Amino acid sequence: MASSKFHIECLHGLPSAISFLTFTSQTSLRRGHRVSFLLPRGALPKLQQLNHHPQLIHFFPLVIPHVDGFPPGAESASVMDKTRDQVETILSSLRPYIVFFDFGRWIPLITRQLGTKSINCSAVNAYSFAFLTSPGRRITLKTTLEERIRLPLAYPSTTVRIKRHEAPHIAGLNDTGAMPETPAAQLEEKWDKWLNKFQPDSVMYCAFGNQITLQKEQFQEMMLGFELSGPPEGCSTIEEALPEGV
Repeated sequence: MASSKFHIECLHGLPSAISFLTFTSQTSLRRGHRVSFLLPRGALPKLQQLNHHPQLIHFFPLVIPHVDGFPPGAESASVMDKTRDQVETILSSLRPYIVFFDFGRWIPLITRQLGTKSINCSAVNAYSFAFLTSPGRRITLKTTLEERIRLPLAYPSTTVRIKRHEAPHIAGLNDTGAMPETPAAQLEEKWDKWLNKFQPDSVMYCAFGNQITLQKEQFQEMMLGFELSGPPEGCSTIEEALPEGV
């Protein structure tokens, strides 16, 4: 097995493609495997600079159809199914040993005809898949608010809850190709005053997700990180930078 060389195909969105590129770079260097990435044309500049083995790793751009409501040139994963003909042509020409993919439920139909193996490998967790792709449940812009926030039958978690204000964003990200409306509400006054104490581009926003509850050890580790980084500009202590009531 040490001397065998495979041609591996990867069909991923940008976040997954970056992690797979890092992994396959090491594999290609050790084993001499060839790797081909099929990805949106706009993602090429971001990945090409990370390709340290261009003799083994190659990129094949896909032309993504325009989505109404998106800016010119914007590429949405919600219409990747419309690239099936392009993908089938490339796979038929390359005939890789195995295909890793995280979108395109039709990929196994193509690889089966070519006698090629295919593996669905996604960076999205199982809880998200169970909510967004449950059989018999498909969220569209016509889906009511109550239907959007209702968990599917036999959902594997009893702690996950979808909040009402999240529903439009979930609908916009699930196969509709629509951008959610920009919120018209103003930032609360206390947060507005607090943020205005800092210089532009000096504040980092970190979101852990609405379903995450930090463990005590995780919270303490984060606080130690803040302490080691020192107080932000314009504040003499960490406590001074915190909003009132925190």
